[in-house]
Amino acid sequence: MKRYQVVGLVFFALVIGFGLGLNVARQKSWKQYKSGKMKTHMLEKFSRTLELTETQKESVKVILDAKQQQLRALRQEMHPRFEELRAQTREKILPLLSDEQKVKFDVMEKEFEAKRRKWKDKHLDSDKSSAPVE
Repeated sequence: MKRYQVVGLVFFALVIGFGLGLNVARQKSWKQYKSGKMKTHMLEKFSRTLELTETQKESVKVILDAKQQQLRALRQEMHPRFEELRAQTREKILPLLSDEQKVKFDVMEKEFEAKRRKWKDKHLDSDKSSAPVE
């Protein structure tokens, strides 16, 4: 029995470690994207792997810049739709709840919103409008 418990604990530790590692990698990737390092890294990799000429490199840079602008515009376009979906979901849930549950639900929403704002302040300090909020 103890052997299964040890195996279970080891497995649990591995899963937690893997999850934490993914989260750190995702945050690092987002910070690289926000700072422009991701685009620079992609351009360097293309240049090195494909042995691009300087002219090709400049053309690829223009394309990557345009893609980044398009992604920002897409995020800005999608944000209101996410907010609308959030509001619709709230309106569907509220009628199901008792008065006591509604109070708790409101508290949960405020806590969630505070966490979202804190995350945005930490991760999106330079260009808040261009990042996914959801």
